[in-house]
Amino acid sequence: MYKVKIKFKIYLTLLLGFTITTGLANNTLTGYVYTKNTKDPLPFANIILQGTTIGTATDFEGKFEIKNIKSGTYNIIASYSGYLSEKKQVEITGDLELEFKLEETNYDINAVVITGTRTERELKNVPILTNIVGRNQIESTGSASILDALSLSLPSINFHSGTMGASMQLAGLEGKYTVFLIDGEKISGEINGNIDYNRIKTANIERIEIVKGASGLLYGSNAIGGVVNIITKKPKQAVEATIGSRYSNFNQIDADASVGINIKKFSSKTSFSYNKTDGYDLVPYSVDSSKRRTQEAFDSKTLNQKLEYKASEKLNFEATGNYYERERFNSEGKGIHKKDYDYTYNLKSTYRINTKNTVSAAWHSDKYITKDVEEFFDDREFVDYENTSSNARVTGTFNILEKNTLNTGIEYVEDKLFSKRIEEKRKQISEIIFYTQDEYDVCSYFTAIAGIRANINSVYGFHAVPQVSGMFKLSSMKIRAGYSMGYRSPGLKELYMIFSPVPIIEIRGNSDLMPETANYFTVSAEYSKSIFNASLSVYQNNIENMIKEVQDLTDTRIWVYENIKNVSVTGIDFNLRAKLNYGFSINGSYSYVDSENETSGSQMLQTSKHNGAIMAQYKLTKKRYGLTVNLMSNYYGETPFEEMHEITGEITSKVYEPHTIFKLTTTHRLFSGALLTAGIDNIFDYVQSDNPLSLNPGRRYFVGLLVNIHRLNFNKN
Repeated sequence: MYKVKIKFKIYLTLLLGFTITTGLANNTLTGYVYTKNTKDPLPFANIILQGTTIGTATDFEGKFEIKNIKSGTYNIIASYSGYLSEKKQVEITGDLELEFKLEETNYDINAVVITGTRTERELKNVPILTNIVGRNQIESTGSASILDALSLSLPSINFHSGTMGASMQLAGLEGKYTVFLIDGEKISGEINGNIDYNRIKTANIERIEIVKGASGLLYGSNAIGGVVNIITKKPKQAVEATIGSRYSNFNQIDADASVGINIKKFSSKTSFSYNKTDGYDLVPYSVDSSKRRTQEAFDSKTLNQKLEYKASEKLNFEATGNYYERERFNSEGKGIHKKDYDYTYNLKSTYRINTKNTVSAAWHSDKYITKDVEEFFDDREFVDYENTSSNARVTGTFNILEKNTLNTGIEYVEDKLFSKRIEEKRKQISEIIFYTQDEYDVCSYFTAIAGIRANINSVYGFHAVPQVSGMFKLSSMKIRAGYSMGYRSPGLKELYMIFSPVPIIEIRGNSDLMPETANYFTVSAEYSKSIFNASLSVYQNNIENMIKEVQDLTDTRIWVYENIKNVSVTGIDFNLRAKLNYGFSINGSYSYVDSENETSGSQMLQTSKHNGAIMAQYKLTKKRYGLTVNLMSNYYGETPFEEMHEITGEITSKVYEPHTIFKLTTTHRLFSGALLTAGIDNIFDYVQSDNPLSLNPGRRYFVGLLVNIHRLNFNKN
């Protein structure tokens, strides 16, 4: 009996050792990625093992290799810009070879996105309608700025240029109601109610994910209008290097360079951008006019560093730092001009318990500073405005049941503001946040999401934000519906700051402001095939206690932030994408937005009811040369606005006439790694100089060259 026990223990020990050895087996995954129709290799296609830190890219022959993979079952995803991603579920118990054949498309419904649910899901399976702008679209349309790139996604996104910078509207709401993220981290600092969009460089963007409507559950205050998440590039090759430049009228230069390495467990990406323009004036200077130009000259520099260390298949660490500097010159010659700085850093650690359960911790800090530069005193700089936003959080994603995904987290958010135009100079608001969201795949054709976010604000106390949504799938058709609540606490600037955006007016903060709340309802239908995608969405956004600048009754040059009663926004969005024969494709979109101030019964200012866009594309691909031609047209409907007299402060109501802007872009891909871009913006030279919403300088020509040095292939074969 004793010998039997010993033998049994030896057997268990050997069995356990075999199990551990098998689990730690170093397997190798190899394979190829081809085009589906022509069977041509796709160099630099991305290969990832979903739910892990493991990934690589194909070589010039479309081949990939990943070593040291533990035995187990994995979802392997192959993706390439301009092609439909493909996923294969495989069990790896030894060396394995796979082959992927990707189909060309102008909209990748299989792409893995994260913004809508804060969990990884394929675009076609996200219960919340999400729009994406991929790298291929950004390059083929010659989008030099984030403003150009976003205009490709939804016609209800509008941008207006001004002397203080660009301002945005999404679905009838101004920029302060949209949260901008870079790799999931919020951008702070604002100018005239908008972030400094010049900080976001398209050269470093992999894709953009846009979710419209109140998203307060996952992204908190300000996410009443929507969320824009910019996903940046990560190095896939052992060594990568990119350099590019673009030139346009008014001596506008956009130059970029980056270096990346990805060696075993360590990766690094360093990027630098330089942008400048001499500015322009739509109204030539005369004795009776201001010396201020329509668009003042400026130059900016951006340096970004991203580091990642994969300690194991389960544990990885990320560190990101960003430095931004922009100098805005003043043609009025007052001896003072502005200079903006931004310092951002982010630390994050992620532990993957397995492919379906993850815990992460992060710390994020973003400091935006505006300084006065005194030209008569050796360009001495003095801080005029400083906004620091910090965020600490611990989050987790858990598959408690087979069809259930729980996303939960706790956060601490702190917002600090310094300004000479605040009575006490410094103010601070903080929040403690807990949120939980449950995704449940009820059956193969229905998915439901429900969750709640609880905030404890240092000024406004406790409030809760619920959200529910669902998606019904029937073959290629998806029906989505949802309700979400938005909640926006007044910003420090709205509460306490006194400032003059232009010399003739003064805007005053109001410490008695109440928070804004929104009730957002939406229903959408989407039909998707690899060569065809169409979606129609209808939404209603009811906002209570909206904060607006209200003119003082006793002094027309003084404006005060006040809560107006209610604002109702009703909208319809339609999008169509189709890949035709012989290299042709077409994208079309239309947006109807009815935004009404229920107190006055009038349409909200600077919003147009009708907007639309059409883009026709031709694409020719050869082994050593690729051509893409894009003809785009954007229609902007009639827009009401108000104009203020420069001396008296008197307000005059005006209407911005409807118009259409056309743009032609050609891109030429050479030697696999070089991209030559040339085109004409505003082909028919539309200019409306007396409209402060449209500061378009007319027809502009542009040319650019982007060289991915590591991708260059001069092999004639």
